[in-house]
Amino acid sequence: MKICRFMILVFTAYALTILNAKTDSKKQEVESLDSKTTACHTEPLGEVSKTLESKKDISCLLTQYDKNLDSNSTQNTETRQNNNTNKEETHEYPLLDKKSKDELFGTINTAEIPDAIPAPLTTKALLSVEDWRDTYFIYLYNFTPMENPRHIPNELKGQISFRVPLSRNIFKSGGILYFAFTDTFFFQVFNEKASSPVRDNDFQPEFLFTYPMNVVFWGGTLTELTTGWRHISNGEINIEHGGAADRSRGSDRWIFKARWTTKHWGVDMEAFAPVRFYPENPFIYKYLGSLEIKIFMRYNKHLADATITGLLRYFQPGKKIDSLHGGLRLSYTYKLNPYYGVYMQYFVGYGDYLYEYDKIGHRIGIGVRFVR
Repeated sequence: MKICRFMILVFTAYALTILNAKTDSKKQEVESLDSKTTACHTEPLGEVSKTLESKKDISCLLTQYDKNLDSNSTQNTETRQNNNTNKEETHEYPLLDKKSKDELFGTINTAEIPDAIPAPLTTKALLSVEDWRDTYFIYLYNFTPMENPRHIPNELKGQISFRVPLSRNIFKSGGILYFAFTDTFFFQVFNEKASSPVRDNDFQPEFLFTYPMNVVFWGGTLTELTTGWRHISNGEINIEHGGAADRSRGSDRWIFKARWTTKHWGVDMEAFAPVRFYPENPFIYKYLGSLEIKIFMRYNKHLADATITGLLRYFQPGKKIDSLHGGLRLSYTYKLNPYYGVYMQYFVGYGDYLYEYDKIGHRIGIGVRFVR
């Protein structure tokens, strides 16, 4: 019994100690609330402590706390925006505007999303496929006689062209290294008597360096400069090397290209310099020339192009200047949707495809073009 009484006394003492501690904690909370309510009321501190338990005073404290949070959040947002603006202004490529920089480096619009940070360029964005020299398939009719009497004048002409960025901001220059490829073919699909052959096929791989620009003049903008190596071949082998006919053609040139655009119009200007001379076609550069100009229009669903080739005569030191041989290609596209449209093409002149570089061609076609 004595042990039980002793345990009851110990337990009672312990309970009183805990109760006193809780009472002291409540007093400290009341004193803290008394000091905070002075910001919401002009009453003396004693008056406020008497009515501290009222809902009005607690609501006032919560309102003041919310205002402080909103103020801190606004200051943090403004700080982030200022930091993003300062980074943009001090970018090391001043010729590019913000939209061009975002497209080049794969970032998101940090001005519209204050809390956003630049997103890293993913492998998918790095290897994105871009349209290059038009991709289309058309029914084609040839007005000029065919090279082979077994060929018929109506056929299918197709072109597949694309470029892929291999490296963006290469060597921290702001430029983009591209690999491009174009395949142009003439398919005698309606010539069943000759087993519907592909009569010609031009392969054109390119390695290009493009630097995005933003230089305004003459009411438009110089948007890019491009230079690089271009090879074109029809994949044939001459008789002396085991081929069936003397049809091998090839060309290697270094190109320089500039693009100038307005809202609806633009001009592509390409200059060429020979890199290698092939014995199968030693005079090819006399016909290809040294300059090509493409004028294009983009207005709503209408796309139109006019390309003039062979504008400058090819010149070799110590030799006579060659006569001018060129060609004219006109094309028009009516977009049916964002992905493809009805396409028409007309060509007259030299060099519509590689084997015909020294022969005049005259043809017209209609079909489908893929657009992006």
